[in-house]
Amino acid sequence: AASGDADYNGITVAGVTATITDNDTAAVTITETDGATNVTEGGTTDTYTVVLHSEPTANVTIAINSDGKTSANPASLTFTAGNWSTLQTVELTATDDAIAEGSHASSITHTATSTDSMYNGIAVTGITASITDNDTAGVVIAESGGATNVTEAGGTDTYTVVLHSQPTATVTVSVATDGKTTASPTTVTFTTGDWNTPQTVTLTAVDDDIAQ
Repeated sequence: AASGDADYNGITVAGVTATITDNDTAAVTITETDGATNVTEGGTTDTYTVVLHSEPTANVTIAINSDGKTSANPASLTFTAGNWSTLQTVELTATDDAIAEGSHASSITHTATSTDSMYNGIAVTGITASITDNDTAGVVIAESGGATNVTEAGGTDTYTVVLHSQPTATVTVSVATDGKTTASPTTVTFTTGDWNTPQTVTLTAVDDDIAQ
């Protein structure tokens, strides 16, 4: 206190403690482009944005964690006291595998780390990306020379069998003839490791006594 009154001049005045109700909250906002995330194996990518809801007291790192069905670029984002309100973009790309899965989904989660206790470990919304597959299940037959010709008691001919996409379990293809030819082997088996290796079937004409 300051006063011309000597009894008040320099007198000690009690302080007060004010309790402040904050109007800011720590949060991370995830916004998907057009409200959804759709990607295609070997084709279209998609993006979403990430931003903080309030200014942190220390850098905040957001790690993007995929389940392997997609990959994220970048794999992590860093927000500072200077750029916390600036949207940062994550691009998702579908993993282009050889497995026929049809339309399937990928789960992407986020982890926040910071020395700012309000942001460290804070819950961050994940997203689910819808993936369009570019693989189809099928068996491909290729005749040698483009045709199959055999002779009774004479020449044989061959064709190959191979799968169109990688299976998730063993696939056995049975070879059935109408009795006018025999096949060797009568079954061919493909695994997840050799599905794209052609296997050969040899056809032999049945040598009967009928003039046909």
